[in-house]
Amino acid sequence: MKKLVFVTTIPISFHFFKGQLHYLKDYFDVFAISSQKAELKEIGEREGVEVIPIPMARPISLWKDIKSLILFVYTFLKLKPDIVHGSTPKGGFLSMIAAWVTRVPVRIYMCHGLRYQGTSGLLRQVLITAERITCACASHVLCVSKGVWETLKTDRICIGKPTVVLNGSSNGIDLDYYRRSRVTNRARLMRKYHITSSNFVFCFIGRVVQDKGMNELLEAFQHLSRKYSHLRLLIVGNEEKEDPVSEQARLIMELSPYIYFAGFQKDIRPYLSISDALLLPSYREGFGMVLMEAAAMGVPSIASDIIGCNNVLIEGENGLFVRPHDVASLVEAMERIYTDKTLRDHIRNVTRRSIAARFEQKMVWQAYLNNYLRLQPL
Repeated sequence: MKKLVFVTTIPISFHFFKGQLHYLKDYFDVFAISSQKAELKEIGEREGVEVIPIPMARPISLWKDIKSLILFVYTFLKLKPDIVHGSTPKGGFLSMIAAWVTRVPVRIYMCHGLRYQGTSGLLRQVLITAERITCACASHVLCVSKGVWETLKTDRICIGKPTVVLNGSSNGIDLDYYRRSRVTNRARLMRKYHITSSNFVFCFIGRVVQDKGMNELLEAFQHLSRKYSHLRLLIVGNEEKEDPVSEQARLIMELSPYIYFAGFQKDIRPYLSISDALLLPSYREGFGMVLMEAAAMGVPSIASDIIGCNNVLIEGENGLFVRPHDVASLVEAMERIYTDKTLRDHIRNVTRRSIAARFEQKMVWQAYLNNYLRLQPL
């Protein structure tokens, strides 16, 4: 069989393709390349594919990046893959250059989002240049959403390369997995966080950083919790040193008795099951996967009206839009979803069907398989 190689910078990013690599095994010899050897081994066991660890640094690091590139070139010369599918900024950048140097016939760069958005100055120019090099070395570019595709064109990042969007998702949604009836520890979790049926729980799931709109989210919640004592905020995710929240936001998070911090969780379903609304006031998103997961669980979302989010969210059908960087807009939407039970019930009743019609997992996997089969060298 032809050899298909998937590349991500860190193994956790293979969550974007959970189950898909195993599905593709019937048609290709599938390999997974990433850093963090122990975590990558777990991915290989889960998907039943061979793994190849290559150290990669997420931040820009010239010497480390050169060493990683050399290892990629050596690996591709030895493996002789037919298709290389590179994802995430650093993994995509290194794998596309190495695949171009070693003349891999099909070099697919999958753009999940554009890291340069939300940056400025020299860093922005460096990140834009890296994206242009990645696209130039790829033979084909896949975009996780129509919004990402339009931005690549508008910003002249990808010029003259076949660029497609397949179903507007990298992996779709497993509707059987994201089903409320499969959550068995809901009562225990409510007891743990002292949540009762009289509380209204807002939930945030993701990296606890400024880029996700955490400063605005925490300020908006503090404002509303003074007005409505039954509100609670559940934060699921880890902080990162690269983009820490403001000191003011940190104080709110640490001192408010109505905010619960759960840390990173592999299984977010129990947390969605005890939540009344999901918050994602992000500055940039490639594709709002957590919005899709919340919708499948019947949870309304409030998200920024930006690329990635507006490819998942439909106003009034599975949630509400807010303006990014805008605390007042966020407060207004949060108060509306809390006070308007008719709207909330409507969203809960229709949101799962909306997601199923657009992102059912097997349908998405088949679309990607068809694309690989169409592109594979003879």
